[in-house]
Amino acid sequence: MSSDNTAAQGQAHASSGGGFFSKLRGQAEAALSKVPAYNEVQHVLRQQAVTADPRISPHIQKIQLLVKGAKGVIIDEEALARESKSFSKNILDLGRQESPVASADVADLQDNMDRLAFLVYTTGELHAEYAKKLEASQTMLKDVRNHENSLTQHRARKTQIEKELAKLSADTKPNNHTQSKIADLRDDLEEHAGPNSPLAAAEIAALTLRRQKISQAFNAQFDALAELGEKLAIIASHGKVLVEGWDVSEKAGKTDYIDGARTAAVRSSVETALNTWSPAKAYIQKPNIKTGSTGHAPSFHDSHASQLASIPAETDPFADHAQAMDSYYQQPMTPPVTSTGLQKAHSDYGSIASGHTGHVAAPVPIPSGSGGSSALPATPPDLPSYNNSTLLQ
Repeated sequence: MSSDNTAAQGQAHASSGGGFFSKLRGQAEAALSKVPAYNEVQHVLRQQAVTADPRISPHIQKIQLLVKGAKGVIIDEEALARESKSFSKNILDLGRQESPVASADVADLQDNMDRLAFLVYTTGELHAEYAKKLEASQTMLKDVRNHENSLTQHRARKTQIEKELAKLSADTKPNNHTQSKIADLRDDLEEHAGPNSPLAAAEIAALTLRRQKISQAFNAQFDALAELGEKLAIIASHGKVLVEGWDVSEKAGKTDYIDGARTAAVRSSVETALNTWSPAKAYIQKPNIKTGSTGHAPSFHDSHASQLASIPAETDPFADHAQAMDSYYQQPMTPPVTSTGLQKAHSDYGSIASGHTGHVAAPVPIPSGSGGSSALPATPPDLPSYNNSTLLQ
């Protein structure tokens, strides 16, 4: 009887142990499923670096994420260029490998794989050129980021006043001093961020600049994409001619190879086609689209809702920034200064933009207000600097 009890206890122990380890394994698998794949790590870190850095204002986190996202595409294009060139060398090396059988002629392998390696290497060069053109496009997005960054401290001051107002207005039994302070804060808010304030004019100018720069950036990107696509199509069509004309039957290698002139002609033709290509000679021209001819088309946000939901989203910038901003709000309010600082920040943006290559639209002037003397309260001197050239790359 005791032996039966012992066996039963052993089975129960094994069962409980199995349950424990199964649960532990399940927890480990669930945790690992949340870890990004190796090739996604750099993208995740790049995104998290923006949302987690308290020095970056929540007002510019979206545009900063856009800039960093564009950088991620550039990095991947550069990697694709490198891998394509490395792959071409692998093709070439295999083609030049000596035959294990002395009686078998491998001249056709050497020649055709040499031409294949050249085509693949050329695709790598095209992706490298495309990456450089994407960098020029990204520079225009940086222009938007830099300009909006110059408004950060003034936006923070507006938020500070609004929070002070909300705190005082929550008092159910305000005394005369509280009511007077509320009135002063409302006047400050109107003067600093009202409809006729320099900050309001600057915000409108920032939106105009955003439209201009994003339009320019993507116009340049689509030009580069069209060139890449057309040239890749040229390579692909010549590659098809190359491999379809290659004799790969059992007779290959048993007679002298005499097809070298044909493969040489393929290389010469693809080089000529690539070197003489221009947008005017593009195979695909811009379509003539008639408005209203296709009926209603859903927005990308609606048509791809489930796909977008599966893409990890960055954390809410205003929620992430709350703790740092709360610390800032607790600091004493400083006396107001004139709007010269805002005008200088806008002027500084013009200096930044003028240093970029390519087309850069002139900054939109910021009115100084109806009387030209509107005051802009300064932010506390120990507020983290948002004009950090190292931080905003």
